[in-house]
Amino acid sequence: MTVAKAAPIPSTPPPPRMSPTMQAVFDRVAREDAHLGDAMALSWRQAQANFHVTASRWYKGNAKKSTIERFAVPCPEHEMQAIRVSQKQKARPGTILFLHGGGWVFGSSESHLGAAARLSELTGMAVVSVDYRLAPAHPFPAGLNDANWVWRWLKAGQKHMNLSGPWLVAGDSAGANLALALTLDLRNAGEPLPDAALLFYGVFSPDHSTFSHKTFGSGAFGLSSDKMDWFWGHYVAGAKKSRQSPRAAPLLADLQGLPPLYLNAAGLDPLRDDAMAMTKRLGQVGVPHQFDLVPGVNHGFMQMSRELPEAMAAYETVAAWVAKTLPA
Repeated sequence: MTVAKAAPIPSTPPPPRMSPTMQAVFDRVAREDAHLGDAMALSWRQAQANFHVTASRWYKGNAKKSTIERFAVPCPEHEMQAIRVSQKQKARPGTILFLHGGGWVFGSSESHLGAAARLSELTGMAVVSVDYRLAPAHPFPAGLNDANWVWRWLKAGQKHMNLSGPWLVAGDSAGANLALALTLDLRNAGEPLPDAALLFYGVFSPDHSTFSHKTFGSGAFGLSSDKMDWFWGHYVAGAKKSRQSPRAAPLLADLQGLPPLYLNAAGLDPLRDDAMAMTKRLGQVGVPHQFDLVPGVNHGFMQMSRELPEAMAAYETVAAWVAKTLPA
């Protein structure tokens, strides 16, 4: 009798790979954007314009089922532009304040209109997205203070604006950082908390020595550790001690007493371990939460729901969690 030899055990794990659908989108985007240059080497104005160019490909057509309203939020020092997305059909009570990503340096309510529209479409709730102030012109804590202001302003004027609870806060990447920091600010002030928070591939810590930074931080999958360090440098205006503030790095905060949280992470993201560490800490202090790791995709993938099945599935998962956690 011949005994088959066992296959040798690999000495190292296989290299990380994008899913076929993610790889196809990634390769096409790399070709389309090759002429735009490195944002870290451009003026802020040009880099911000490029950010909007790259974002516009994703939100065209996302808002067909939605009503879009643009308005201004009066703030003590400036006026904040905002967009409200609501549903023409299949609406349900509820308001989500959505804080866009972009490393606290780039982006706007317009760049993330598709994300806001998709979130509104699938949850049925009204989504309000705002143009909080950006670094480097307005470093920490300006953007977070804006988030605090608009949250209170919306709740104070909810009847006038035809908004209602439950009230949620959400964000992607740096926006997830702001959403969680806002929730912590409200808790620390003894004010009513959001009914839930939705945190998509958030940046919660300035620690770039994590396994995911070491594995994915070269930039081969898009976002790099060097770029995240550049974002942090702008956000805290070069003051490294500010990176250790719990308001800037929520992973360093006391997390007790928070409302239910939904978190996800992209499998090929330097920030993946931020969300995983946050999930572990939430469990340690008994905060109800759900965490989903989406394999084979890179940072920012939820912007791509028009073309990427994994992104659409992620929104559907979020909507199901909202419906389960906050039944109408």
